[in-house]
Amino acid sequence: MAPWQPAVEIAPQLTDAELIALAMTQAMLGFTSEARWLRHARTHLRHLFPCLPQQPGYNKRLRKATELLRRVTVDSAAHGRP
Repeated sequence: MAPWQPAVEIAPQLTDAELIALAMTQAMLGFTSEARWLRHARTHLRHLFPCLPQQPGYNKRLRKATELLRRVTVDSAAHGRP
């Protein structure tokens, strides 16, 4: 579902799938502050996401992935998946 992206020399440490999983979990748990969410994730989800970005990087990646996040949300709702 992700849009085409040109190959880059440095691969991101957090994949698009992991980014979407983090964003969806943030929404489901009701975190409105990205800084609080990332502190919570570092404390409680480090075993699932060993390479969590800092808040500015998370914000930047999330804003660029808005369309992908929308597609995943619509697809999940259409298929009755949580």
